[in-house]
Amino acid sequence: MNLKPSFLSTALIASQLLAAASHAAAPAPTASTTSTETVPSLREMTWASYSGYFSGPSLANPSIHTLDTSTGDMTDMEGVDHVFTLGVSLPKNKKIAITGNFRFLSEFGGAGNSVRDPWLALKNGSVYSNGKFNLSMDVRAYIPVTSYERLYTSIRTTQTATYQANSRITLGMQSFLRGYVNRADLGGKNGDLFVSAFSNYAINDKIALTAWSDLVQHFYTFGKDGVDLSANIALGVSYDITPRWNINPQLIMVPSAVSLGNALEKTALTASISGKLL
Repeated sequence: MNLKPSFLSTALIASQLLAAASHAAAPAPTASTTSTETVPSLREMTWASYSGYFSGPSLANPSIHTLDTSTGDMTDMEGVDHVFTLGVSLPKNKKIAITGNFRFLSEFGGAGNSVRDPWLALKNGSVYSNGKFNLSMDVRAYIPVTSYERLYTSIRTTQTATYQANSRITLGMQSFLRGYVNRADLGGKNGDLFVSAFSNYAINDKIALTAWSDLVQHFYTFGKDGVDLSANIALGVSYDITPRWNINPQLIMVPSAVSLGNALEKTALTASISGKLL
């Protein structure tokens, strides 16, 4: 079975959120004491980032590769997702960005590359905030420029709530809902719903322990029964290599598929890296 695209996108989001949560909350900007403010240039408002996610081998048997999060079984395929984003920061903690996603898969007997449909997103980093609690949201529209996705387009909303319990502990919940407009001749699913929980424990200003679990993974197709996947859990360590770059190796498993006799075989090593290019 192939790598699950929805799981990979969720894992990339997880790596970005957990990396961000490993930093202490920044102090609120103070009001300007001057009568004039410098308007930032377009170059100053422009930013670029990269995220990469490696889906790797079983701990017990490195020749068996990626964890299939729908069954808890191991597959004969591993992969790397490369995600590049170019954006512009707007007033009031808002951003607009375009993102490209490139995937490399390797398996016994062959390998392949694919370009995924890019997406245009509008992000609001603080829909509501009261100091310790923050709610952010983004809306993205996928641009159907590749044959891989088999879409006319799709729209997705992502909501993320975080609570800073203290200087070390961050708790969070995230949900995303994606609706698909499929090509009639190819068909496909019509909607995804994911609900995830995550937490972060900062050991110091560079290292943090991370946990992420996809609690709900629901796929819906008109006229058919929905498909629900088993919950997974990923435990890892987030490390700020530099102030701009973070790496987050993780161990991932599907608890419902794990027993005392197969725990190492059913646990896979994954890793993500994320950072700023501009």
